[in-house]
Amino acid sequence: WAPPVCLWREPGFEVFGLSAVTGSEPGRKNDLVLGVSGGGGGGGGRRRPESPQRVIYFPGDVQNYRELMARHAENARWQQWSLEDTAALLLRRFPSSHVWIVKASRMHLHKFSCYDNFVESDLFGAPKHSPDYGALGHLRALLSNASKQSRSLLCPGRTDRRVSTAPAQPGANASAQTPNGIAAPSGTDTGRAREKGGDAPLRTILIGFSKGCVVLNQLLHELSEAQK
Repeated sequence: WAPPVCLWREPGFEVFGLSAVTGSEPGRKNDLVLGVSGGGGGGGGRRRPESPQRVIYFPGDVQNYRELMARHAENARWQQWSLEDTAALLLRRFPSSHVWIVKASRMHLHKFSCYDNFVESDLFGAPKHSPDYGALGHLRALLSNASKQSRSLLCPGRTDRRVSTAPAQPGANASAQTPNGIAAPSGTDTGRAREKGGDAPLRTILIGFSKGCVVLNQLLHELSEAQK
């Protein structure tokens, strides 16, 4: 995989881009934007804190990379809400967190966000929800692969550690896979992740803005099925 590319750096935080990260299947890929606290361009080499929390954001229509928005005749007026700017905004709101922005896999007419990898969608990205599309499994694999790709940013100085999703309850036994491709043992919080090595589970905050809410709704459909 390609290494993360720095998109924005200033004292206190940095924003990186990860291109075409593979999710639950080889054909399911999404770009991600990662915001991390610490580091930055201040020259002080401030150490990044190891975050106990991650924020996952699904953008709405129009939201794209700043460079692409600036070149678009209509979208240029909204470039302050680009993916990079939104990552910076979320880092200021959640300063001790790792911020992940999951870019829509398709932008119809460079305006309409279409989350085809998470929910069945029409040409303009309008969703058709179902209980077994595999959004949970895709998100799980996407974050796992992106975390491996960004290990030096998430766990500076500890390159032997990997970040992966796992049941929040210690000692929980593996269970049968649900139609979504994710194990769902009774009482497990599927929204948490655990770093290997016995660390406490990561608290996860999911945010959807406008069209990005179709992903949250699909996850709810699948969670309902997974808990049966």
